[in-house]
This record gives sequence, structure tokens and C-alpha cells, in this order.
Amino acid sequence: KQLPLSIPFRDHSDFENFYVCAKNVEAVEVARRLASDADGQVLLHGEAKSGRSHLLEAACLLAHSKQRNA
Repeated sequence: KQLPLSIPFRDHSDFENFYVCAKNVEAVEVARRLASDADGQVLLHGEAKSGRSHLLEAACLLAHSKQRNA
């Protein structure tokens, strides 16, 4: 059985203030789609300071706003 972790999110980490560029546009689209209405999983990887945590938190905040689990 998986146990949920109560991890607080930073309110400022959302899709509205995430810097989208040619290198990350696909990851942003997939994360937004999964958080909004699709089922599935995604593995994000990248260099330090590449925005992975910001993107993860943005997806979780969006999923939460739509009463979805993340």
C-alpha cells in the first residue's frame, strides 16, 4: 500500500511563471496534460537548476485544483 506524503507546495511554482523554451516545451505539455485530465506517469530528468521541481510542483498544484491525485 502506498502512503501519501504531506509535502507542502510553494504557491509560486505554477505553469503561469514557468519559463518554457524549445528544450522543455514537450515536458511542460505532458506534465500539464497529466495533471489536467490524463492518466499515466512521467519521469522528469535534467540538469541542476533546470526547473524540475518547479514543473513537478506546478503539475501537482494543477492536479489538486482539479480534485485529482498527484
